[in-house]
Amino acid sequence: MRRISLLVLAAMLAATSALAQGSVSVAPSEPAYRDVDRLVADGLVDGVIVGQRPYSRNEFVRIARAAQRALAGRGDDARSAASRLAVRRLLGAFDSTTARPLDQIRLGVLHSGEPARAILPNGLGGTEADITPLTDGRQGRRFIPGTTLALETDSWARIGSSLTLDVRPRLSAARATGGGTSARGEILSASARLVRRNVALTAGREYSYWGNAPAGGLLFSDNAPALDLVRVASEHPFLLPWIARRLGPAAAALQIADLGPSVQSSHSRLVSYKLSVQPAPSLEIGATFANNFGGAGAKGTGLKERLFDLMPFVDIFRHHADSTDVVSDKLLGMDARWRAGALGGATLFSELMLEDFDVHRLRSVFTEDAAWIVGASVPALFLPSLSAQVSWHATGIRFYEHHLVQNGIASRRFLLGDDLGRDANGVYVSARLEPRSGLALTLDGATELRRDDRYEGAYVKPGAQQLVFTRTAVGTHERRHRLVLGAELRSPDGRGGVMLRAGGESVGTTTPAGLAGTTRHGVVEASFTAYP
Repeated sequence: MRRISLLVLAAMLAATSALAQGSVSVAPSEPAYRDVDRLVADGLVDGVIVGQRPYSRNEFVRIARAAQRALAGRGDDARSAASRLAVRRLLGAFDSTTARPLDQIRLGVLHSGEPARAILPNGLGGTEADITPLTDGRQGRRFIPGTTLALETDSWARIGSSLTLDVRPRLSAARATGGGTSARGEILSASARLVRRNVALTAGREYSYWGNAPAGGLLFSDNAPALDLVRVASEHPFLLPWIARRLGPAAAALQIADLGPSVQSSHSRLVSYKLSVQPAPSLEIGATFANNFGGAGAKGTGLKERLFDLMPFVDIFRHHADSTDVVSDKLLGMDARWRAGALGGATLFSELMLEDFDVHRLRSVFTEDAAWIVGASVPALFLPSLSAQVSWHATGIRFYEHHLVQNGIASRRFLLGDDLGRDANGVYVSARLEPRSGLALTLDGATELRRDDRYEGAYVKPGAQQLVFTRTAVGTHERRHRLVLGAELRSPDGRGGVMLRAGGESVGTTTPAGLAGTTRHGVVEASFTAYP
């Protein structure tokens, strides 16, 4: 593992690049990522790693320039016209090396009637996070039942040629449905980023977004707030050395993050790393590992044991006579995406992540201890202007939690990955119609089942082997159905936009006593974004 890591780092350093200047990263919530997805689906650019974001401003420009060259020989059909507009917006927003004291300003208002629901302990561990599906997926922005008005800005500066600074503050004022007002100020993200050749070192509060699904992956998604971290990552895709060059363009990232204050294991650490490769222009494969450990009251571990614990393909072959000899929660995952050019760029994507791995119980490893995402996206469904996605998500009975690290894979009461939480499954559909330049109409629907059953786990073989989970009590079950409609209007040069959304959710609950009830909540949202 050490040799592989050194080879990857050497390849990143050796990669040549015309993008020598330092560049700030762009928050994964920005609509510019949809423009990149359009260019990738249109087959205009190769060597774009979708499963590791955020991108830097430089990477957006590289992608836009490559698509611009590919479009030079294209005709003027509707699909090419949409791709040309995407290129124009990307270059208009990011093709500037001048520091921006005020690069973006966003004013938004949101009204929601949905209260937050805490994820209850289920006997196998704990996850200190809340569920609010109508307002989740907003990168750690918090809303209360009532009306919230928020102002955000984004500013960045360059020091020398390779160091950049970026800060995104947020001010919000809220009025609760039941009365009472509150105000809040916070720093959504703030970081320093140093670029040397093709290696970017980031320190500060920054976003992570890994995965090929539209809303991110099982470890880092668009639900996660920015984390206080140190990250080393490739600035743009590179080629691995020697025979590994056959794996095609690659991207790599290694980071250590503080998960912040929590009741249990406060300020635990999350070490995670990912390698993605593109062995063919239509295929991307990624491998992810994460380790949550430490925090207040955590048991100490020697350096050698901790290093082995961070190497999954070494640790799984070691026998642990005592399951508490190293206190940590490990996740190991793989994701893939395949684009079918013959089908107009239709793309299949999937991800599997394991909460634990035990060769003595492989079946339960891939069911009770695993999470899955499987889905497909179609960039042109019946019409060139209509795109759609559908996906199925399922999470195991103790996913995101562990009996040794009780705070779970969460930060500031937000799940870092899929906002389903553990012991749940859901089906998601979305559609996007762009009837004319800059205008988009959207539809997002979901049906989910969440369970709060209780379990216990016990080893049935000597030497801490053959872990078996038994359900000890049936808890409350939630069946949620959600539908949200939206409209977006973006300027042709990518320098501003308006967004409107409205929708609702029906929540049906069934208690252990057989009692059933239904509640309904709604959400209305509007925002204006400008790039001065």
